[in-house]
Amino acid sequence: MSNTSTLRVPAGTFDDDAWDDLLSFIEERRVIPIVGPELLQVTTDRGPRLLYDWLAEKLAGRLSVDTSQLPPNYTLNDVICLFLAARGRREEIYARVRSSEHAALARSLVARAWSDPQFGSVYARWTIDILEGQRHYHLCIAIRQHALLHRVHSLNSWLFGLT
Repeated sequence: MSNTSTLRVPAGTFDDDAWDDLLSFIEERRVIPIVGPELLQVTTDRGPRLLYDWLAEKLAGRLSVDTSQLPPNYTLNDVICLFLAARGRREEIYARVRSSEHAALARSLVARAWSDPQFGSVYARWTIDILEGQRHYHLCIAIRQHALLHRVHSLNSWLFGLT
């Protein structure tokens, strides 16, 4: 039996304590957030579009995939499957996806995220939490290493103290 559930809550209904609890649950890996593709939008010449839909259209053009053979609202997966079914090479897909145009898109998405003041504070908290977690991890390792060295020293004293 699976121990999973889906919770969809409008963002405005969470107070600060609820967000803190949610972030704690994520850090403890009791909750796994899944961000859907509907949250990633890009501005195109035809207006705002979902990133994956836009990528599917661009990739179909770059790979010369016949879009008439695809379903009406085709996805990135549909384009890739049709390309591979027509004896396309997987390496070509990677080469087309890693183009400079996509690097520019990534830069614009990052710039838009950093222009949001709330993103900066959340990012800073996330970074501090990671650094605190690393500090705790290294402290635990140092304590274990010290205990191990103490045991080795005690064993060596016992072994070589008898001779």
